[in-house]
Amino acid sequence: MWDDSGWFPNAAIKVLVQRSLIKIHVINEMSEKYEVFEMHDQIRDMGRAIVDEECSRKLQNKSRLWNKQDSWDLLQRKVPRAIDAEGIQVLRKDDRFNENDYVSAEWFENMPNLRYLQAENVNFQGTFPCFPTDLKWLQLERCYFDSPPSDFNLENLVILDLYKTNMAPILIKQLSLRLKAFERLKVLSFREVETKSTPDFTNMPSLVELQFLDCFALTTIDESIGKLKNLTHVSTPHCRLLLKLPDSICQLGSLEILDLQGCFSLTSLPEQLGELGSLKKLDLSWTNIKNVPCSLKNLREILLYGCESLLRLPDSIHRLSSLEMLGLNGCSELCSIPEGLGDMESLKKIDLSGTSIEVIPDSIGQLTDLLELSLCNSKSLDSLPDSICHLISLKSLNLSGCLSLCSLPERLGNMEKLEELILDNTRIEIIPDSVGQLKNLRLLSLHGCKLLNALPISIRQLSSIQQLKMSGTGLKNSENDLPHLAAINIIELTSSSFELLGLCDQTHKALEILHLKDAIIGELPQCVGRMKNLKELRLECEMLKELPSWIDLYLENLTQLEVWSMHLKALPDCIGSLKLMRKLELKCVKLEALPNSIGRLKKLAQRVDDEPYPSNV
Repeated sequence: MWDDSGWFPNAAIKVLVQRSLIKIHVINEMSEKYEVFEMHDQIRDMGRAIVDEECSRKLQNKSRLWNKQDSWDLLQRKVPRAIDAEGIQVLRKDDRFNENDYVSAEWFENMPNLRYLQAENVNFQGTFPCFPTDLKWLQLERCYFDSPPSDFNLENLVILDLYKTNMAPILIKQLSLRLKAFERLKVLSFREVETKSTPDFTNMPSLVELQFLDCFALTTIDESIGKLKNLTHVSTPHCRLLLKLPDSICQLGSLEILDLQGCFSLTSLPEQLGELGSLKKLDLSWTNIKNVPCSLKNLREILLYGCESLLRLPDSIHRLSSLEMLGLNGCSELCSIPEGLGDMESLKKIDLSGTSIEVIPDSIGQLTDLLELSLCNSKSLDSLPDSICHLISLKSLNLSGCLSLCSLPERLGNMEKLEELILDNTRIEIIPDSVGQLKNLRLLSLHGCKLLNALPISIRQLSSIQQLKMSGTGLKNSENDLPHLAAINIIELTSSSFELLGLCDQTHKALEILHLKDAIIGELPQCVGRMKNLKELRLECEMLKELPSWIDLYLENLTQLEVWSMHLKALPDCIGSLKLMRKLELKCVKLEALPNSIGRLKKLAQRVDDEPYPSNV
């Protein structure tokens, strides 16, 4: 939209970032990665103050309307002169339409400068021949038109985003029929729209991004999609009835992202898909794809999460020489990995969680750039190849839930950059002595390793360790086996108060988070009072009967207290003196009442479930 308005967004954004006026964060959510703007609220308020000053606080003179009540008031006025607004948000939280509570089409006639319109839960009435012709961005969510318009003037539109709006089916027909009407359109997004097919894309040569999200009735993508030479992103997640892709999609020379996750009816891809020379990410998660395309030489990321019809990977998979991410989590029928895996030297992350893989190929040791390897819940895996110790760049190794895994390679310590080693619920009996060489290890998780009875002496050399999780292990007297954990921040263990005593003597100075899980204690040991820096205390102790009266004197930095107990009946009155407390979570079936002093916890604003506390809190 900025480009189309003759602005220079890339240069301007760079300047704003350099001046710390905005931040750009990369968000990794499930299989999606995207960037979001973040602006400090003081900068936002300053911009709004400038708008207010420029217009003498008169609504009709404001260039932007961000207050939903202001927008609503202005739209319902009979303003005789032109309205200067360039951007308007009309948002209603209540999704129940009232026939007397609507927006009339004629109200937009006096808004010649309107470029951005966002409406949510709005009832539109009338016809729209005089709709602002300079509109660049139209975003409608859960909006209802009493007569779905066929007279929208959208010739200059750059972004069109419709979600659960009854005008969508009519507009899809317009997109196909109105010549030159959508030549400038760059982003087209439909969410939960009832349509069996996409529009004809012939009249949208500028389209860059195409999204059909949760369009459950969609079965067909029009062949004309192949004409969109500028298209970089095609996304059709959860279009459950989509049967196939048109062959013409292989003509999209600029396509970088193809997202087909959740298209359950999709069983195959076009044979010429390898012609997509610019494709960098292919998401086939939760489809019924049976074969993996191996001719996409520039592909960097392929996601096949939950592809239960995938039985094997082709031997030719090594041809994906640029691949950095291989995601096979939940491919439950996948039993083997080709030996050629080691030739994919660009790989940085491999996720084989929840597969039926029995053997990891020796060639994996050739992946010297690999950073993350996850094999959690690979229940058939009973050993790791010695070559895995050649992964000198590996930072995270997750083996949790590998129920058949009994041992680790002796040279595990060669992976000197390893930061996370997760062995939860495995049958590991011995941890190699070389583990002491892992100078960068921050997390060692042994939860549920019931056959593990001792830790190697070398574990005392783990100078960077911050998180040690030991609950549910066979360790009996852990204080003699623990390293000198001067920097430890988190401990999760199963122990009695006696065993905890030796642990606390080593770690009380730096400890910030303590989690006692299934500890058989009736009261909190005195040694916990020596943890002056403790901020979070989680007690999953069924037998715990009371909290100590000294908790306010020694744990004054506590911000979070969570207690799960079958026998705790009351909290000490002194708990109200914990002035920094922000979260208090109690799952105690016999708890009879809260002390009156809890009202002094001023920072304790809301429960975890966002229900307000009683008035005395």
